[in-house]
Amino acid sequence: MRNTVNTVNQFVKEHVYPSYKVMCEAILAQCVKNDEFFDILSEYGQVNHEWCKKIYEGITNDDTCTLYGKKIADRGGFSACLLYTSPSPRDRG
Repeated sequence: MRNTVNTVNQFVKEHVYPSYKVMCEAILAQCVKNDEFFDILSEYGQVNHEWCKKIYEGITNDDTCTLYGKKIADRGGFSACLLYTSPSPRDRG
């Protein structure tokens, strides 16, 4: 388990979470590609972005993931967070 945690933490250090601007551009491009539309600010938003970043950077800390995951879910914007974090480093083995 310790090796896995170290590997995941190293991955996170090497793959910095993108800025809010980059994420909005990626989400918008995905919506256009799939002929879909949703309001990025209401579905994703800068607050959710910061919380998603905390989850990404603390992916090996269950308390961090639970705390910020609940906050995002309460705002109804969890799906956009998963755009970047899934599959998570934890899932990549």
